[in-house]
Amino acid sequence: MNRFLNLHVDPETGDSILDLPIDFCEELGWEVGDTIKFTQQDDGSIVMTKEEQRKLFAVEELVTFRNVYFVMAKNKVDAADSVVMGEPERYFQQHVDSAVMSSRQIDRKGMAELIQETEQPNVPLQDLMSEQKN
Repeated sequence: MNRFLNLHVDPETGDSILDLPIDFCEELGWEVGDTIKFTQQDDGSIVMTKEEQRKLFAVEELVTFRNVYFVMAKNKVDAADSVVMGEPERYFQQHVDSAVMSSRQIDRKGMAELIQETEQPNVPLQDLMSEQKN
C-alpha cells in the first residue's frame, strides 16, 4: 500500500511529528504501543513496517540417546536392571534423534504453571522472565 503522509516539525521542540490517520493504522493492523521501523529507500522515500513482537512459546521435544555402560553382573537381566536403577556410570552417550512433540504460545502464567508441573526447573523462573523482556 502506498500512501503519502505529512511530516510536521514541532516549533517549540524541533521534534518531527508524523500524524498517522486512524483508518491507515486500522488497515495495517497497527495499534498504540506497536514499534514501527522506518527505512529510507534509495529514491528518498521512507517505508514503515511494524516490528513483530517476540512471543513466548512452550516447545516440548522428545530426544533419543544411545548410552553404553560396562556392568559387572551375574547375567544380562541383572546388568540391564542395574542400568535401569541408575547404578553404573555411563561410559558413552550418542544423540540418535529428536522430535518436537508440541509447540504452543503461552503467557508468563502458563510458563510458571509448566515449570511447576515439571517440578524440576533447570533455570530459575526470574531468569526466564527477565530474558523474555529482551
